[in-house]
Amino acid sequence: MKTKIKIKDKVYELTDVCRWEVRDGVLWNLNTNHDEGVDGDIIKYGDKTGTVEGYTCYQFVATKEHGKEILSANDYHVSFIHKTPVSYYTND
Repeated sequence: MKTKIKIKDKVYELTDVCRWEVRDGVLWNLNTNHDEGVDGDIIKYGDKTGTVEGYTCYQFVATKEHGKEILSANDYHVSFIHKTPVSYYTND
């Protein structure tokens, strides 16, 4: 079963190529043991700063300012300012 999260009033079904967790309102990638960004969070990578659209998945990033990008796994240096709380979504 795929993990579903709720961000604001929108539900996202996360890719199943990673294992996911929500920790204190932040999306967490268990494969990388690193936090991820979600819609409305601020991401900083390389010389760019942007506003996340949807959610990030390791080096797969989409921002309002720069569109979709695949960052180099070798030079992966990303930081987030988490502005948007995440929760699990269950339709039970």
